Amino acid sequence: MPRLAYIRWHDACYREGERELTEVGTGEILNYYGLLVKETPVAVTLAMEEPHEGRTRNPFDILLTNILEMKVVDTEQAFKPKKVRVKRVVATPVPIEMEGT
Repeated sequence: MPRLAYIRWHDACYREGERELTEVGTGEILNYYGLLVKETPVAVTLAMEEPHEGRTRNPFDILLTNILEMKVVDTEQAFKPKKVRVKRVVATPVPIEMEGT
């Protein structure tokens, strides 16, 4: 089963039109989430769907040299139901005085 991944990475970017030189040369820092479906010595691959019969749809490769931060969690652990503590309240009867009695 694939694991859930968060990746913060530095990407190249393209800017349209004329720009000041102070505005260029920085790239973009992006944050991506997805299922980690493959890891190689060069890149990791995220997908939006769990692989089936060795295939997946819309895979996205991120080069390891561009990764600034990566957190990976087992899918089952990420969506594990949390125990909810219920605070029980006991109602105390309050005597009601009736008029004329």
